Amino acid sequence: MLLPPSADDLRATARTIGRVLAVQGAVTGVLAIAALLTGDVDSASALACGAALGIGFGALGRTVKARTRRLTWTRGVVAGVASLVAVALVASVPLWLSGHYAAWIDALFDAVSGLTTTGLTLVSDLDHLSPTLVVFRGTLEVAGGVGFLMLALSLLKSLAMMGSTMEPGHGGRERIIRAPTMLWREVRTVVGALLVAGIVGVAGSLALAGVPLAALPATTLALTASAATTGGFAPLTPSVGVYHSALLEAVLVVLMLGGAVSVWAHLHAQRLDQVRKDLDARVFVATLVAVVGGAVVGLAQAGTFSQVEALVRHGAFLAVASVTTSGLSTVSPRLLATDFGALATSALIFGMVVGGMSGSMASGPKSLRVGLLLKGLVGEVRRVLSPDNTVQASWFSHQGRRERLTDAHVRSAATILLLTLAAIPVAALALLWSDPSVGLSQAIFAASSIISNVGLDIGALRPSDPAATRLLATALMVLGRLEWLAVFAFVGTLVALVRDGRRLGRGPRRRRHHARPRSSGSPGDRVALSRDVTSDASSTRTPGGTA
Repeated sequence: MLLPPSADDLRATARTIGRVLAVQGAVTGVLAIAALLTGDVDSASALACGAALGIGFGALGRTVKARTRRLTWTRGVVAGVASLVAVALVASVPLWLSGHYAAWIDALFDAVSGLTTTGLTLVSDLDHLSPTLVVFRGTLEVAGGVGFLMLALSLLKSLAMMGSTMEPGHGGRERIIRAPTMLWREVRTVVGALLVAGIVGVAGSLALAGVPLAALPATTLALTASAATTGGFAPLTPSVGVYHSALLEAVLVVLMLGGAVSVWAHLHAQRLDQVRKDLDARVFVATLVAVVGGAVVGLAQAGTFSQVEALVRHGAFLAVASVTTSGLSTVSPRLLATDFGALATSALIFGMVVGGMSGSMASGPKSLRVGLLLKGLVGEVRRVLSPDNTVQASWFSHQGRRERLTDAHVRSAATILLLTLAAIPVAALALLWSDPSVGLSQAIFAASSIISNVGLDIGALRPSDPAATRLLATALMVLGRLEWLAVFAFVGTLVALVRDGRRLGRGPRRRRHHARPRSSGSPGDRVALSRDVTSDASSTRTPGGTA
């Protein structure tokens, strides 16, 4: 049974949410000023409302005083989920007020899509979105990517455990949320180089591709943020393919791979000799090679492209986008939905489900879990084939450590993968119910993209879909990004709070008063009496033990 958080834990969570909202409000305020200076009054007013809400709630949260400085695993993930929900609600306000969304649910979907680095969008007129709103959408991806990167570093360094396992039993009493300034020093090393190099490379590639100077800053920031944080949002409907630039695609591939291996590369910077032994890296590379090969061969079989250069170029880019969970595309959604063939589509779905590396800005179940399951399967087969009384031990290398494979590793990896695989048909059925004209393969592709936070768009999810379908897609993005267990901990904490509140609201229950016997009774009588006294519910049991 999950115990309700203490009052100090609640105050610490409120203070954490206040800090996050204050930062988000300040960034939104800067964008509002930029929109006003460029003459975009409508976007400036919408962003100003969002900035006022963020700064106001942030100031309110900072007035809360708490003694707790470092939260436990459960309280830490509860604070993380609550912060994501709060930022999504506040960020949906300027998006909704901008007038580019048919309903507030669509604005909330886009806010969650940005914070979970999914990249899908339900904006009504994407090609006419103002530059400041494009940048605002990119800041949500950076906030989500950096936030989850800081949580991954906190888990890896404070718990000395796998960040992707998310096993609360290993760290339930550990203090995992370190000081933000300490984490930010490490995040700067990972994210700073990606963003700086990405802005230079993307801006140069876009300039050579003939992008107008007026649209260059917003487009550069949006594409750099999408690739480096594996966000996948592009300011135009055809995504990256509209620029027809092989140089731009090459730069984005480097950024997508950098975002997918960010923490892993940071931790292995001084231990390059251990790279080839790392289970996560081996599975990731093998998956990437398999998906690239499957996509290229599948496109060749389907006859989608007549030239070998186009075949390899589009197949490799989409394979990298799926495995790194970035979601950027070089083809239109219609072409991706109708002309890619069964093999290429299956390869991309497999890449999306496996996901990026553990402890990175990439989403999805992660390649490490696949490696752990494969290790567990091989170990089980060896155990069955070995003689009786033979002890079989399996080992794996991860984050510079050699660890023994236990049932807890396999169970944790299997739990996340099974939940993901079970949610895909649910989302696919919801899409088929919304629009029966959508094919089964398209529905499965879109469901995999939503749950794995990839964002490859085939046009299966539209603003005209029922509100229930859009809300389900929003919830699945959160579940996929937070790896399920964090959301379960958040819901369990809410249930514990409600249960405890009802108990306090009813007050203490009256108990029948029994004359307390002397201690001369038998041991059984004293045990029964002890149970009576310590029970919350009233009891009719007599000291003798009979009803």
